[in-house]
Amino acid sequence: MKRILIVTEVLPPKYGGADIAGFRYAQNLNSRGSQVMLLGSWNDDFKKQKKDFPFLVAIKYPKLPFSNWRVKRYVDIINFGIAYLFTFFKIWGLRNSFDVLHSMNSYSYHNLAAISIAKFFGKKVVTESCLLGADDPKTIFKKKQKDWLSVNSRKRDCYKKADFFIAKSAQNLSWFEGFIPKEKYGFVNTFVDTSKFLPPQNKESKRLAMDLPRDKKLLIFIGELNRRKGVNLLLETFTNLSKSRKDLFLLLIGPSAKNDQEFTSELQSQMQQLNSNHYLHINKVISNVHDYLPCADILILPSFREGFPNVVIEAMSSGVIVLASDIPEIKNAQIQHGKNGFLFKTGDQQDLEHQLASIIENLDSLDEFKTTVSKEAHNKYSIEVIADKYQQIYKSL
Repeated sequence: MKRILIVTEVLPPKYGGADIAGFRYAQNLNSRGSQVMLLGSWNDDFKKQKKDFPFLVAIKYPKLPFSNWRVKRYVDIINFGIAYLFTFFKIWGLRNSFDVLHSMNSYSYHNLAAISIAKFFGKKVVTESCLLGADDPKTIFKKKQKDWLSVNSRKRDCYKKADFFIAKSAQNLSWFEGFIPKEKYGFVNTFVDTSKFLPPQNKESKRLAMDLPRDKKLLIFIGELNRRKGVNLLLETFTNLSKSRKDLFLLLIGPSAKNDQEFTSELQSQMQQLNSNHYLHINKVISNVHDYLPCADILILPSFREGFPNVVIEAMSSGVIVLASDIPEIKNAQIQHGKNGFLFKTGDQQDLEHQLASIIENLDSLDEFKTTVSKEAHNKYSIEVIADKYQQIYKSL
């Protein structure tokens, strides 16, 4: 079996969807006897995590700030060069310990640098595209004026050196058409740790353990509270519904957007209008999503853009009803309205409110629906199934 070096943007516990997937995948492969390392950027908790997970490898490099948009393009190219240099020496030290490099995203500087560097050392490389508008081929290959002097040109040069490119769903394969040869790309869904994301045997007891109200219909959102996720639509909807329904509770899990203070201030104003007994915001990334998610009745994801959001299939696996926007990445790849979840028109707050009110009204009659969806998710998205698909790609290189 080939030795794998997985590269993520950041190491646990500070990570996003692709980083979580990479960490759990590395855990699974190591538990099955494979030799796998996980490389990601340093965080302050690394030393503690390293004791528990010896397969973690940290990379740390400086980043120059900028205060003037006129010099941003030049600072970006310098920062990319710094990341490339530090990544080179890190992978040079690991070069005899892996056969295949698997990058879990195609946008962070060290992820892209790792692709080029691994090829320099004669390794096979697989890379994934996770988010439309960020690391899809159309965005990466888009050329701008004076592109030769931009960091985009350097990123593109690194990206195209990969041996195989992965989309997170069949729907997202269209991202690669016209940019990557057909024989060099395919799709592999994100997986669910089905040993953790399970329907609770007793939801009341689970909520009691997590200090959540037992007598409310619990709505949950998980992810960064940013503009792309449409959290303002959710808060407006909850504000309206909670005026007439006192049996609702909203749980928001995820940090506020640091790079959009205007939007964060808008959300804070919306939250101030809510009864503090009817909502809770856990303003940070948490590592035990699997403890909170099964406590919920409905997961709401009002995003404007996604790739293949992990939280949707995690909710399905946990027996939680999903209500999401009908963006193609969800509508065509994850949710069939009325069959395994529910959809509303993207950006349409009134439709979101209508759909959510309908689900809440019929919640007690959806127990069989939730059980069926959970079983299907376990069969389709288990980590064992997805890991085997990855292994097939490695063998084909």
